[in-house]
Amino acid sequence: MQSPCSDVVKVAIQANNQAVLFRLEQDQSLEEVIKEICGECKVTYEKGKFALQLLPLVSETQVFVYITEFNRYMIKNGCELRLVYSPPLLATMIKEKLNPRGSIENLTWALKKSAICSTDSTFCKEFYPAGYPALRDLLNELLLTKDLYKKSLQTILNLIKSNYLKNLDKDFLLQLKSIIVSDQQIEEGIIETALEILEAIILTSGNSEFITKLLSLDELVHHIWSRDSPTIQSNTIALMNTMALKSSKVKTQRLILQKMNSKEYKDKIYMNIITTDSVVPPNLAHVLYVYQSLILSLAKESYRNIIKSESLMPDLVPCLKTNKMDTKIKNEMEAEFFKLGRGSKISQTNVSYNDGDDVSLTPSMTSSVLYGSQSDEEVDDTVFIQETKRQESKKDNYISHLTFDCVIYFYKNHRDDYKIALLDDGNNYSNLLRTCEQIVQILCLKVLRIGNIPENGETNYCPLVFFTALPFLEELFSRAINLLHKTKREMRARSSSDLEKVYQVLQRQLSEALASQPTTFERLEAKLGNLSYWAVRNQWQEEQIERERHTLANSPAIKELKQSLEGEIKDLVKKQRLQFIKNGTEFPVWNSQRNQRVKNKTWFAFLTPNEKVIQYYENEGEVKQMMVENIAAMLTGRRCPHIKHSKSRATNGELGFSLVAKDPTIISSLDFIAPTQEIYDHWTDAINILLGNEMRSLSLKRDMNCLLEMELRLRLLDTDGIDLPHDPPPIPLDPPNYDFS
Repeated sequence: MQSPCSDVVKVAIQANNQAVLFRLEQDQSLEEVIKEICGECKVTYEKGKFALQLLPLVSETQVFVYITEFNRYMIKNGCELRLVYSPPLLATMIKEKLNPRGSIENLTWALKKSAICSTDSTFCKEFYPAGYPALRDLLNELLLTKDLYKKSLQTILNLIKSNYLKNLDKDFLLQLKSIIVSDQQIEEGIIETALEILEAIILTSGNSEFITKLLSLDELVHHIWSRDSPTIQSNTIALMNTMALKSSKVKTQRLILQKMNSKEYKDKIYMNIITTDSVVPPNLAHVLYVYQSLILSLAKESYRNIIKSESLMPDLVPCLKTNKMDTKIKNEMEAEFFKLGRGSKISQTNVSYNDGDDVSLTPSMTSSVLYGSQSDEEVDDTVFIQETKRQESKKDNYISHLTFDCVIYFYKNHRDDYKIALLDDGNNYSNLLRTCEQIVQILCLKVLRIGNIPENGETNYCPLVFFTALPFLEELFSRAINLLHKTKREMRARSSSDLEKVYQVLQRQLSEALASQPTTFERLEAKLGNLSYWAVRNQWQEEQIERERHTLANSPAIKELKQSLEGEIKDLVKKQRLQFIKNGTEFPVWNSQRNQRVKNKTWFAFLTPNEKVIQYYENEGEVKQMMVENIAAMLTGRRCPHIKHSKSRATNGELGFSLVAKDPTIISSLDFIAPTQEIYDHWTDAINILLGNEMRSLSLKRDMNCLLEMELRLRLLDTDGIDLPHDPPPIPLDPPNYDFS
C-alpha cells in the first residue's frame, strides 16, 4: 500500500468477487497499479491480461470505459473501478465465441459482451479487425434471435461511432433497408438501431448521397406513425435531418427539404407527435427543432432576394384586379410606387449593390438553402448577413420578396386588418411596406433565426410550423403586424426612437408567445393578447432586478466591496437601534398571573441621550430609572421572571425580555413585553450594544442586507450597462527605478 501524497486518489476496487479500498498513485504506470491491485485482491497477475474499468455513477449513462494512460485523469476520489480482462484479451475471447456453429450460450455471451464493451474506443480498436467480419457472417446466416440480432447491430453502430468502421458493404445496407421498409412486424429495438446506423454512416462519412439513393424519404416517413415508440420517431426524423444537412448537391438538398416541407410530412408529424396526449421527450423535441430549422431555411433565399419598391406595382396590379380592389386605392398605390420615376417591371433577378448608391441587376444565383459552404455553387452565410445589412441601410427603397409575399397574403386573407394597418401608417403605402419589411426582419433574424445553424441541445420547437391549415410565415406575419399597431398604441409611440422600442417589444412578444408552443393560431392569438406592453415591461424589470441580484451576489469585485462596507453598515445599524430606544417606546402593562395585558394601561421607556440611563414611567406617573451600568444581563423568552411562572403558552413569551439588575436592592429586574417583533428586535439589539454584546435579532441580517444593497447600487450607478470583469486587472511591474525627477 502506498503512502499518502498529493497525487494519490482513494478509490474502490472490485476484483475477484470482493471490493477493497485502494490508494491509487497517479504517477505510477497503470501496469504497476494493476499488479498491486492483483496482489491486494489475491489475483494471479499476468502482464497484459488485466485492465481497469471505470464504473459509472448511478445518475450517469451506463457506458463501458477502459482506463488508459490518456484518460486516467477521469479517476477521482470516490470513484469505483473494476479489474477486468484487457481489451486485446477480451476481443480475442469474444471473437472465438462468435461462431454460429458453437453453443447458443457462448454466442449469447459474446454478442451481449460486445454490445456493452464496444462503447469504448479502446476495445473497438482491438475488436474491429477480426470481430466485424465475424458479426457480418452471423448476420448473413439469419439464424439469430431478435435480441441477439439487435445486439449485433448495436455493436456495429458503436464501431461506426468510434470511427473504426468506415466502409459498409452494399448487402448489409440493403439488409438495413429491408428492416426499415418491411411491412412485417419487426421488434422496435431493431428498427431503432437500423435507423441510427444509417444516420451514423452519414455523419462519419460527411455525405448522404449514397444513403439518399438507397433509401427515399417516402420509405422512411411511415415510421412517424409509431406513436408507441418515440425513439423510432426520433431516429426517423433525425435521419431525415441528417440526409438534408449532409447532402453535397444543392439540387438534391432542395428536393429533400421541399419534401420535408410538404403538407403530407408535416401533417404526419403534427398528428402523430405534436397533438398526442403524451409528452414529447427531449431527444424528440430536439430533432423536431432541427427539422423546423431546416424547412424554414427554404425562406432564406426569398428573404435574401430583394426588389425595389417602385417595381412592385406591375406585379401587384394583376393581384389587386383579381381581388376587385377599389380603383381609388389602386390608383393611390400606383402613384406611390411610381413616384420615383421609371416604374419598369423587374424580372426574376437579384439586386446587387456597388460601393456607391448605384444598383445593378444580376441573374439569380444558385445558392444553398442550408448552412455553410458545401460546394462552389453555394453562397456563404456572410453574404446573407451582408445583404441583410444592405437591405437595412436601403430599407426606404427596397423590400424582400418574402415581405412582398406576406403583404399580398395579408391583403387577400385579412382585408379588414390590412385597412386598419394602412390607416395606422398614415394611409401611406411606402410607410406600410417599410413597416412590413421591419417585421419580416424581426421574424427571420431575431425570432425564428432563419439561416442560423441549429443549436446543439435546443428543444424549443414551434408546433405551428407543422400546422398545415394555414401557411406559417405568412399567417405569423399577419398576426405580428396587428400586434405591432396594438403595441404602438399602448406605448403611444410617436418618434422614430419610440418606434425602435416598439419593435423591441414586438420581438419579445413574439418570442414569448412562440416559446409557449401553441398548437393552433387561435392559441397563439390568445397568448399574444395576454402579452401586452405592460406585461413585457414588467418582465424586463424583473429580469433586470434578477441580473442585478446575480451580479451583486456573484461578482468577485462586488463581494470585495461588500466586505469592505460591512463594518460601516453595521455601525449604521447600531446607531439606528440606539436612536430607536432613545426615542422611546410605549409598552403594554402585563399581568403575569392572568397571562394577559392590563386593559388601557401602558408604560413608557426610553434611553437618555448620554446612553447611561433607561428611564420609564406609567401613565404620567413618577419617572423611574435603571442605570445601564447596573444591568447584569438580559433574559429573553420564557427565561424572563414575568414569563417563567405564568401558565401561558410558549408564544406568549416570545416577545418578552427582562433586564436583570446587578444590585437587586434598587430593582430586581425591568420586565418588558414588546408590542411587535420589530420593537422586540430593536430593543434587544440596542441593549446588547449597551452591554457590549453582539446583536442577535432576526431582523439584523435583513436590515444589513437591505442597507448593503442600497449602498452598493448607489456606488455602482456609473457601471450600469457595463460587464464587470471577473478577474482583477493585472498589477503592473515595478519601474526600473523610482527616480521620477
